[in-house]
Amino acid sequence: MSTEKLLLDLGGTNLRVGYGNDENLTIRDVSKVRVDSNEDIFKVVNNSINENNINEIVFSAAGPRIENKISMTNRSLDLDGDLLAHELKIKNCILLNDWESIGYSLPLMTSEDISTVKDGDIKSCQTSIAIGPGTGLGFSLLTYVDGKPHIHATELGNTRSRNPYLADAFKITNTVDFKVLEDYISGTGLRKIYKSRTGEEKTAEEILSSYDSDKYSKEIVDTFVISFSTILADLSLSFMATGGVYFAGSLMRSLTKMSCIELMEKSFKNHPSKTHSDILERIPLYMIHKEHTPLYGNLNYSKLRRVHD
Repeated sequence: MSTEKLLLDLGGTNLRVGYGNDENLTIRDVSKVRVDSNEDIFKVVNNSINENNINEIVFSAAGPRIENKISMTNRSLDLDGDLLAHELKIKNCILLNDWESIGYSLPLMTSEDISTVKDGDIKSCQTSIAIGPGTGLGFSLLTYVDGKPHIHATELGNTRSRNPYLADAFKITNTVDFKVLEDYISGTGLRKIYKSRTGEEKTAEEILSSYDSDKYSKEIVDTFVISFSTILADLSLSFMATGGVYFAGSLMRSLTKMSCIELMEKSFKNHPSKTHSDILERIPLYMIHKEHTPLYGNLNYSKLRRVHD
């Protein structure tokens, strides 16, 4: 039986597949397969197991993980890792929330995998945040216990305490479609805010591309960056994330290339207390560029769980 792990990352449209060695943390033969149905998913998984004599799967997917089960939020599918292991006749099928897996990839990051959005004091083995506004808002927390990394997955995108602040900031009068945080702070949120303000439909990509030509796009994107920065500052202080904040996803990659990103640093460290402003000044912000991040996180978890156990 192969000692390689089958690494899977399932999104709303595609399944990413790779084969990992958790001794040297390398991945081979990464592929992206479009899966239009649940049957397509399990066909790919079965073929991958049979062709490579696999005995362990580490499987990341969007949705809250409870024990070894995930009810996906971007497709109609309930995953049960223990049941899958039994049906596939393998030893282990471990499920991770998608942002849990991104969090587990952070300890593997090198200077070549990231770019700096805001300078700060670089501290290793300190609490860090991974966050990304995409279709929803993903967030996980990396902490260290006795020098060993632990990831805490969250459902930040489905919290509600920031809604009044955001409705006011974005000038939203009819909040019926804005129920949780990610209804504002996400790519989907940008689209919904633009429609609420103008009555017109634009994708998040179109809003960003029209930043210099559409006054509503500029106002909404600037407000998005400032509001997101304020939330990031609160999270950074709540968890004392002196290890830094790591952004992931195409929306943040686009924003970090735009002039509006300059608003982020000013807003992030804008605190009425000088002590806390100084703390925020020292926290660096990074953009992740490493490809197949969830697969590397899955592989790192496979190695770390043996250390934890």
